[in-house]
Amino acid sequence: MLRRPHLHRGENELHIIYQECVMLKKLLKLFLTLVIFEYLMTSGAIAGGLALSGVGSRAISMGGAFRGLADDWSACYWNPAGLANMEMSEFNGMLTIISPRPEYNPDINLSGYDILGFKNGTNWYTKDKNHIFPSFSGFFKIPGIKGWTAGLGIYIPFGTGAEWDIFDLPTGYNNQPPNNPQVNYPVIDHKSDFSVIDFHPTVAKQIIENELSFGAGISIQRGDVTLQKVVWSQVNPAIPVPYNNFFTDLELSGDGWGIGGNEGLLYKLNEKLSIGLAYRSPVTLKINGSARTDLYTPYNLGLVDLFNSYNTAADSAMATMFEGRMLHAGPDAKADVKLPADYGLGVAYRFTEKLTATADINYTNWARLDNVPIDFTGNSPLGGNAVDDTLIMEWENTTRISLGLEYRYSEKLAFRAGYFNDPSPIPDKTFTPLIPDIGTKNSFNVGAGWDLGTFRIDYNFEYIKFSDRNIPAANYQDADGDGTYDNYPGIYKMDLFASFISITHRF
Repeated sequence: MLRRPHLHRGENELHIIYQECVMLKKLLKLFLTLVIFEYLMTSGAIAGGLALSGVGSRAISMGGAFRGLADDWSACYWNPAGLANMEMSEFNGMLTIISPRPEYNPDINLSGYDILGFKNGTNWYTKDKNHIFPSFSGFFKIPGIKGWTAGLGIYIPFGTGAEWDIFDLPTGYNNQPPNNPQVNYPVIDHKSDFSVIDFHPTVAKQIIENELSFGAGISIQRGDVTLQKVVWSQVNPAIPVPYNNFFTDLELSGDGWGIGGNEGLLYKLNEKLSIGLAYRSPVTLKINGSARTDLYTPYNLGLVDLFNSYNTAADSAMATMFEGRMLHAGPDAKADVKLPADYGLGVAYRFTEKLTATADINYTNWARLDNVPIDFTGNSPLGGNAVDDTLIMEWENTTRISLGLEYRYSEKLAFRAGYFNDPSPIPDKTFTPLIPDIGTKNSFNVGAGWDLGTFRIDYNFEYIKFSDRNIPAANYQDADGDGTYDNYPGIYKMDLFASFISITHRF
């Protein structure tokens, strides 16, 4: 029988290193495959404006109060200076599973009269599904260059998504002539799906050994956008209801790239107290795609005969608008989506070797997202040139406060808790259910980490309670006066549940 030969000490160490390299290669292949697969499937869920709660199971479990600590791979997002103080190289893969629970009771009317088609007076819920976000990183202590760390993070910092069935064509639109097929509006009539993946090469250096460090990264961001909603316009108030309103099912979809960066400083005043400063630059995503515009016209032979009786070309054209048809067009579209800059300050205080407390304040320049001009190339459903449009946003800047605790129960086991308060940047005058950041968020987190030698497993559970939002029907607004209303009055409520699990390999 063959026996495994005895390994001397040096040979044994080489064998261990070889085995870890093999394991690392397998993990890299597994998590890279997972990232690509899950990114292709990603749909969004909201935590703040368009932003998620953050990056890294450990950091999120501490409420995102991590800029003054920043001592693992997720520092590339929170404060890249912290990477310089990592004791070992790290490879990490993480999955985020988010379960939003929004509800909406529409109250959409003008001058006390319901806009026919909107399902007013009843609570509606989005399609019940979980949203999955992966992230991946590898950061390495550079051999032979003391104090330097470099690597790549791949994560999703922005995402939102919702699907609603809150509209049906009024009865007059479904009474079709015998020779025409039944015209039905889509079951899902309002939908959003927005996600951004950030490829983030980062480098960090200790400026003063074990005291002051600096880090900087480049954000190479890829964004994917889908937006669907009903657009209605009033043809002539003299025409009887419901035939005076025309409805268009508008869907925009596209993708594009943008580039930005972040930088940070981390200063350790003493063994107990450290302070971190971080800045993330704005990014403009250049989105290119297409639009689907389906105009639904009502069926009323009386109006057809009336307009034809006037014997003018304009009136004859108007008569065709009451023949109960669906007119389609698919112009190309492009838009610039302006993501915000943010500024963060964090502190970490080590009360004992086991207990660390953290606090952060973060200011986000959401006002940069004032509007989204959309340029169309192609025809409209009526046959003319498609007219450019603008999504009115007029968002407001916000300040987020975060608090965190970490207690190391033993060398292998740590428990964590965190909280943050983050207002919604979206004003009532442009609020719709498409981006369900309905109000101020109070986030409560609990988590744990378990060290297994060269591996660490972290888990965090997050519950976010959103403050309710009530937009009275009297506040139905056309914010820019272009004839299209920009908000959806009604009562909004939402809770959100999320789980974060990550595996980190240190070597």
